[in-house]
Amino acid sequence: MVRGGVPGWCLPLLLLALSPALAQPEYAEKPRYSARTNYMLYCQGCHGADGVGLAARLIPPLADAMGYFLHVDGGREYLVQVPGAAHAPINDGELAEVINYALRRFNAGKLPDGFTPYTQEEVARSRGSQADVASIRRQLVAEIESRLRVQMWTKEEPRVDLASVGAP
Repeated sequence: MVRGGVPGWCLPLLLLALSPALAQPEYAEKPRYSARTNYMLYCQGCHGADGVGLAARLIPPLADAMGYFLHVDGGREYLVQVPGAAHAPINDGELAEVINYALRRFNAGKLPDGFTPYTQEEVARSRGSQADVASIRRQLVAEIESRLRVQMWTKEEPRVDLASVGAP
């Protein structure tokens, strides 16, 4: 049978010939990066290569601070729930590796005895929680300062005028 000048048997052949063009494109898998590289890609822009943060922009330090959170109840979960970690475009296993990297790199002397590295499963359990991280941080910092007798970074610290130092 001919429809519009094209024999009926041509339609299946035409569809077969066009099927590669109609198929969804196949994208290459996302490359797998080391924890150090993922830190550089997703954390370093705010916290810096040395993990010191930027008080003027209210970016808390990771160095010599992050490890203290592991000494108090809720601290492990908090480190996974902070927005930069929770929303990083990496999977749960990669986030566990990045947190472990930052803890070992910037906080080796602050980790509790018997430190247990984060696992993919632990991150998956805590990451999706929608927590009020600001109030949780205040509570955890108060407990850390009281229990461990250390002074944690707070946003009340002296601020640097970035315009005066030529920063963008």
